[in-house]
Amino acid sequence: MTAHDDRDPGNAAEDAAGAGYDGMDPLTAALLDEPLPAPARRDPAFLAARDAAAADLAVLRERLALIGDALAAAPGETAAGTEAGT
Repeated sequence: MTAHDDRDPGNAAEDAAGAGYDGMDPLTAALLDEPLPAPARRDPAFLAARDAAAADLAVLRERLALIGDALAAAPGETAAGTEAGT
């Protein structure tokens, strides 16, 4: 399941995409970025779910980097190192 999950709970094909292969669901596949089992590589619903999860993770990484930069900045400075308010 991703932040942009529009799945129809009654759709068996979409439910199967979330079930996973060899214990690897789409989110785990996106997190680990390891080679997929052969059946997963042939499953377009699984691949789409994995790609959506990877896109969500990319946004999450970007946002966490911004938060980390803001927290690490010295008082009165922005994350880019310039004075605040200039």
